[in-house]
Amino acid sequence: MTTVAHVLDALRNWAPYELSWDKDNVGLLIGSPQNEVNGILVSVDVTEAVLDEAVRLGMNCIVAHHPVIFAPQKDLRSDTYKGRLLTTAIKNDIAVIAMHTNADAAFGGVNHALASAFGLKNIVSLDPPQRVMRKFVCVAHLEKVDPKRIGTYLDGVDGVQWSAAHYDNDVMVYEIILPVWLLREVRKELTGIFGRELIAAHTITLNDAPADYGIGAVGNLPEPTGAEEFIAMAKEKLGCDAVRTNAFEPSKKISRVAVCGGAGKSYIDSAVANGADAFVTADLTYHAFEEHRSELVLIDAGHYETEHVFRDICAAALTARLSAGDSDLTVRSSESESNPVRYY
Repeated sequence: MTTVAHVLDALRNWAPYELSWDKDNVGLLIGSPQNEVNGILVSVDVTEAVLDEAVRLGMNCIVAHHPVIFAPQKDLRSDTYKGRLLTTAIKNDIAVIAMHTNADAAFGGVNHALASAFGLKNIVSLDPPQRVMRKFVCVAHLEKVDPKRIGTYLDGVDGVQWSAAHYDNDVMVYEIILPVWLLREVRKELTGIFGRELIAAHTITLNDAPADYGIGAVGNLPEPTGAEEFIAMAKEKLGCDAVRTNAFEPSKKISRVAVCGGAGKSYIDSAVANGADAFVTADLTYHAFEEHRSELVLIDAGHYETEHVFRDICAAALTARLSAGDSDLTVRSSESESNPVRYY
């Protein structure tokens, strides 16, 4: 039996909450962790169409990219659009989970998926997460502890680097570098292995940024292409009816590309600093187009268009992590939601 708590664990394994912005609202927004899950519907937004689809399919868990509750919710009225969404979910006992900026910043998240869509190589983040790395130091007697057991465990944890050195006779010092979302698990396991042989343990916050995580991405195209050809490629890859761009030289060549799902105006300077010839994002302003017209090709491909990839990558991440424990559980991408923006 899969519960909402199992779904939350799987999602945190894919996109740790610690990657989200401080003011974001991620995780379980409606429902109880103890509720059994009959099926999971993944969407960009929680809309009336998505809720109707979940009810029709008998799915009682929605995982959305955008939080349906973000600003303080001061009322719960069914005569408002937001109120109808919330009351419909509650009446139908549908758990609602948000995976927002943490899914943007995750390895294999929204921005990595965008970079992959363009075939980018040598990808780095535009905005790596800050102060999420830790050094966990353990000092322990090894008289009754097998060092091979410790080494085998640490070698089996993805994202961990470690070293060990003798301090005095049978005393060993272990230094383990890991992201904060792995700290609790590793600390619990090691303190359990050491038991009473543990002399001391402490944690240090590091300024290093973890590899492969962060908002936005920049990398190299397999082959340089013309600016107009690249814009056509962006429209085809993202399913855009139209895009907005700044004024650019028609002869400009594009070889290095930056991407950011959703509103990416604040990352233009990072894209420039990383040598991008073009930046694909959304929600750009008139003044952004004007100020950067000589630096790179700005392509506003639309908010929905740069984020709808969330549906498939999140559904795949959940399936990979939950199918072994519940082969009958259905996880599917919403087929009812659509871009709320129209172009004429």
